Amino acid sequence: MPGSHKLGGSPQIDLTLPLLDEIYQKGVERVPAEACGVLLVHPRFRDNLRSQVVELPNRSMTPHDSYDLHTSDIRLELSTWIEMHSREEVEAMAIWHTHPAGNIGPSSRDMRSRLEGIAYLVVAITEAGPVPTWF
Repeated sequence: MPGSHKLGGSPQIDLTLPLLDEIYQKGVERVPAEACGVLLVHPRFRDNLRSQVVELPNRSMTPHDSYDLHTSDIRLELSTWIEMHSREEVEAMAIWHTHPAGNIGPSSRDMRSRLEGIAYLVVAITEAGPVPTWF
């Protein structure tokens, strides 16, 4: 099926072309700031939308070259989804953000702030389209 092949990533989440495109579009909308959020193992239903991609506020004081997600935003946005899923499914969510300047791969800041046991995805916004990197 076109657009549904796995693009790599965490053991639990298949990054398909539609999911990548959804993150890319959110990133394009936020340029020059970085967009950020979480990628869920199973879709959530909200306002007749079904998606695994959840954009959350970037709380960084310098949003043009960094992102900052607050756990309180995750809890507030996903409280119903969290209640409906197992602990393993909740812990399998990945954190994503974009690089609007097109820098491919995680920055040194991304690597320093990375928490062990969590899958991270950065999507570079390039002229040729999205370039995903799991780290």
